[in-house]
Amino acid sequence: MNLQSTSYQPFKRERWQKIKDVWDLYKENVGLEGEIGFKLVQEGRSQSEIDQEIDTHRNKSKNNLEAWHGLKGKEQ
Repeated sequence: MNLQSTSYQPFKRERWQKIKDVWDLYKENVGLEGEIGFKLVQEGRSQSEIDQEIDTHRNKSKNNLEAWHGLKGKEQ
């Protein structure tokens, strides 16, 4: 049996960059809610303050995603 080393690259560099960009966008917007809530709990904030901060974050995220989708639509 002869084993050959193969290079596993299912996507081109550009595709990997798009995947990374989407992941970064997720981390910057959606993935931070838990971290925000945890930080505010550690600061001793009330539940209503935490809810308000997360709602503000969600609204900013929604606006950012809508703007991003608008730019994405212009690329095509």
